[in-house]
Amino acid sequence: MPGISNTDNLWQALALLTPLTIPKVYSTGHIPSFNSTAGYAGGFNNFSPFVALNHTGIYTKEQGNLQGTIAIEQDFSPLIKGLKMRAQGAYTATSYFDELRRTIPEMYYATGRNVDGSLRMLRTFQAVQTMYSSGQDQYRKFFLESNITYENVFDENHRLSGLLYYYISDHKQVSSIPTYAQTLPSSLAALPIRYQGLSGRITYGYRDTYLLDLNFGYTGSENFQPGRQYGFFPSMAIGWIPTQYDFVKNGVPWLNFFKVRFSHGSVGNDRITGNRRFAYLTTFDYTGAGWGGTTGINENLVGADNLEWEKAIKSDLGIESQLFKQRLSFTVDFFNDKRDGIFQQRTQVPGYIGAVNMPYGNVGSMVSYGSDGNITYLQPVTDNLSFTVRGNFTYSRNEVKNWEQVVQKYDYQYNNGWPNGTVRGFKSLGLFRDEADVAASATQFGTVLPGDIKYKDINADGKIDDYDKIPLSLQNNFPSLMYGFGGEISYKDWTFGFLFKGTGKMEYYHVGIHDSRLGGNNGIGYIPFHDQEMGNVLSIVADQSNRWTPASYSGNPATENPNAMFPRLTYGYNENNSKLSDFWKRDGRYLRLQEVSASYKMKLQKLKKIGISSIEFQLVGSNLYTWDKVGIYHPEQAWRNGIIYPIPAQYSFQLYIHL
Repeated sequence: MPGISNTDNLWQALALLTPLTIPKVYSTGHIPSFNSTAGYAGGFNNFSPFVALNHTGIYTKEQGNLQGTIAIEQDFSPLIKGLKMRAQGAYTATSYFDELRRTIPEMYYATGRNVDGSLRMLRTFQAVQTMYSSGQDQYRKFFLESNITYENVFDENHRLSGLLYYYISDHKQVSSIPTYAQTLPSSLAALPIRYQGLSGRITYGYRDTYLLDLNFGYTGSENFQPGRQYGFFPSMAIGWIPTQYDFVKNGVPWLNFFKVRFSHGSVGNDRITGNRRFAYLTTFDYTGAGWGGTTGINENLVGADNLEWEKAIKSDLGIESQLFKQRLSFTVDFFNDKRDGIFQQRTQVPGYIGAVNMPYGNVGSMVSYGSDGNITYLQPVTDNLSFTVRGNFTYSRNEVKNWEQVVQKYDYQYNNGWPNGTVRGFKSLGLFRDEADVAASATQFGTVLPGDIKYKDINADGKIDDYDKIPLSLQNNFPSLMYGFGGEISYKDWTFGFLFKGTGKMEYYHVGIHDSRLGGNNGIGYIPFHDQEMGNVLSIVADQSNRWTPASYSGNPATENPNAMFPRLTYGYNENNSKLSDFWKRDGRYLRLQEVSASYKMKLQKLKKIGISSIEFQLVGSNLYTWDKVGIYHPEQAWRNGIIYPIPAQYSFQLYIHL
C-alpha cells in the first residue's frame, strides 16, 4: 500500500480536491499540498492522491494462517441404541508482519503570483526522510468441545433425544503494529481470554405431533470475580403439528405441513462496553517524571466487584407451513426480548466518593421486539420449465426502559422510553427571512444573518442551547425494516435468477453527524465551501432554487426562499448552520437490484469418461441498480457525503467442475 493511504483515504482526497485547487505538480517543479495551512497540523488530509500514491513510501503487510483440528467419534449403539460421543480439538495461529517505509516530500501551496508573474510559494510540509518501523500481530486460539448425544424412538410414537455439550476456549492476541506513536501494549494482552461452558438439551415428541424441548446453559467468563463467574441460563420450547392428525390429512389435503412453536428462555452476556476485561478489578497507571521530576501512580479505572451476567429473557412465537404439494412454504416468527442488568458506566455516583472514573454496574434495561419471515413458491410449468419466487423480511424495534443519567432539567432529555441510538438535535423552522426575524427570535450560535437556519426554542428561555435538543430520528442509519425478494427460472440446463434488496424508513443527516476521519462533522462534501478551498461543490448548488440568496445580490426577492435546500452560502465553517438538526435530515430508504445471474450446466457423455459429471458456467452481476431518494450518493453511504469509496457494480464469470 502507499505509505500513508488506503483506498478510502484516496477517495476522500478526491472528494476534497477540486480540479482548480492544485495541479499534479507545479510548473516550478514543486510538489503541491492542497491546503494553505502550513505545518503538519493538517495531517494526511492535505496530501493529493498523486502525492499519496507516488511520494510517501510503501507499507507492506504479510499474513500467515495455520489451522489444525482433530476429532474423535464413537458410536455406542451396540451397547445403548442411539448413544454417540464426539470430541474435537482445534488450534488456530495467525501472524501478521507489517513493515512501514514512510517518507514525506517537501510540499508547497501557491498563494498567488509575484509582480513578474512567478508563483508565490508557501512551504506547507517540510521533507521527512524515510522512516522505518515494523510490527507484529500474533493471535492464537485453543478450542476443545465434546458432546454426548442420544436419540431413539419407542413404540413408533415416542421420540426421545438428548445432548450434553461442553466447550473450553483459550485465545490471546498481542499487537505491535507500526505507528507514529509507538506504545507498548497493555500487560492484559498477555493474559489469555478464557471461556468454558456446559449445556444440555432434552427433546420429546409424541407421534411427531406434540413436541417438547428443554435446554440449559451453564457458562463461565473471566470478566466477573470468583463466585460470580458462572451463569445458569435455562430455556424451553413447545411445538404442535396438527397436520399429523388423520382428519386434517384427509379433510385439508392441500395443507401438507403446519407447525406452531413457542420458545421462552434466558441468555447471558459478559461483554462490557469497550471490551473491558476484569471490570471487577481497580487498575492503576504508573506515571513517569512530571513537573519537578515527580513520579506516581494514578487510579485508572474503578473496579466493580458486584458485576453479574447481563441477562435477556427471550420469547418467540413461530409458524411454519407448506401448502399445495410443498409448492408454497413460509415461516414467520414474532419475538420479544427483555434485557436486564445491562452494563453501563455509572453517572449517579456522588462526586465526594473521589472516583477518577465511574465504575460499571448492571443498571440498564431494554426491550426489543419484532418479526421476521420468508416465503417461497415453486411452480413447474412443463417437464423442462419451472420457476421459483421467494421473499423475506425482518422488522425490529427496541425501547430503553432504564438508562442511568444524571438528573435532567426536562423530561425529553431522558433516554428512557426511546429507542437505543435515538438521534437528538435541533428542530428547524426554516431559514430566517430578514433582520427583523433574526431580532425577534431566540439567540443562536455565532453571527446569525438572514438566510441562516432558524431553530425552535423548545424550552422558551430565549436562547438556543443543548436544552433545546429533542429526539429527531428513532435510529441513525439503521432501518427498522429490511426485506428482499427474488426468483429463478429454470429451462432444461439453463437457470436465470434475480434478487432485490430493500429497506423501510431509514433516516440520515447530511450535516451534524460526527466523522472522526474528518476531525469533525460530516458537513464537508455537502455544504459548499464548508472547509474553504477544500471540498467539491455539488452540482445541485448551481440551481438557484436550491439555495437562499439575498435579493440585493440576485435582484429577485424570490431567491430569499425560507424553505431552500441550502441556507445562505458562507466561506468556511458556519457554526450555526452546521448543527445537527432536522433541516439536514433525509430519507435513505432504497430498493436495489442486488444480483442477476445466468448459468448453464453442461452434461456430456464424453466428460463422464474423464471423471467429470458436469461443468457449470455462471455469469453474475451484483449491485446493478438502486432506486432511492438520495440521488447524489449511494443510500448506504449517504451520510458520508461521498467521502468514502463507493459501492461498485461487480460482474463475474464463474466456472464449476463437478466430479
